[in-house]
Amino acid sequence: MYVGILPQFQQHFVGLRYQFRQFDSKHIVNGNPVFSTDRFHSVELWGRFYPHRKIQLMAFMPLNIFSKDENNRSIQTVGQGDFQFIANYLAINTSDTIVSWWKHNLLFGGGLKLPTGEFNHYRNDSLLNPNLQSGTGSWDFLLNANYTVRYKKVGMNIETNARLTTSNVHGYRFGHRLNGTLRFFMWTKIKKSSLVPHLGILVDYAMKDRKKNLIVQETGGIFLSPQAGLDIYIWGKWMIGGSASHAVWENLGDGLISSGWR
Repeated sequence: MYVGILPQFQQHFVGLRYQFRQFDSKHIVNGNPVFSTDRFHSVELWGRFYPHRKIQLMAFMPLNIFSKDENNRSIQTVGQGDFQFIANYLAINTSDTIVSWWKHNLLFGGGLKLPTGEFNHYRNDSLLNPNLQSGTGSWDFLLNANYTVRYKKVGMNIETNARLTTSNVHGYRFGHRLNGTLRFFMWTKIKKSSLVPHLGILVDYAMKDRKKNLIVQETGGIFLSPQAGLDIYIWGKWMIGGSASHAVWENLGDGLISSGWR
């Protein structure tokens, strides 16, 4: 769950976005190395609503398509993911002022991730790995903060998100997670449209998972990734954009997992 650089001139919005992640891993089974590739596709309906000029509500509903290729065998799961919502307080907003070239926007808040996704996918009468489940089956707590500062056409955005997890009915609990992104951007007007190219750096940290209070080895870790993207705002009402990143340093799953493009 992330928000990114969002303008304030249209307070309410609804949108659709697609996310992709890939990981290659090596693990030991009966003394032999096993190699696998995991791909995670998500199509997400999301939106923002302002019930009050200082209160921002955001909601996220994903459809997940996950797959694993391992030893010439493929497994795929498709299902609704976990619904997430957050409520943010708009502490600072000078986007409407005309007396200064400096613009500031600070919001922070929290929310919940609900266990609405499928977490009981089976193959051959065996429960699939939690990473292949469409949902986690747990109630998790979300915290987030987002600060944007802009001088004339150049700006900076700092975003941080945390997820505090709980266990599901199988006794599995994903590790708590913390991530942060620093982006630099430039706002360029072209007739009735605006272009916002941005460059940044992403840090993602996850603690180890637990199953029935026992640490699950080869989980958790940290990675550092540069990120580049472009957002296009059309006629003040439409926006299309994208970004890509690839890790330059990582230590995932005790060093047995390497991440690909996002």
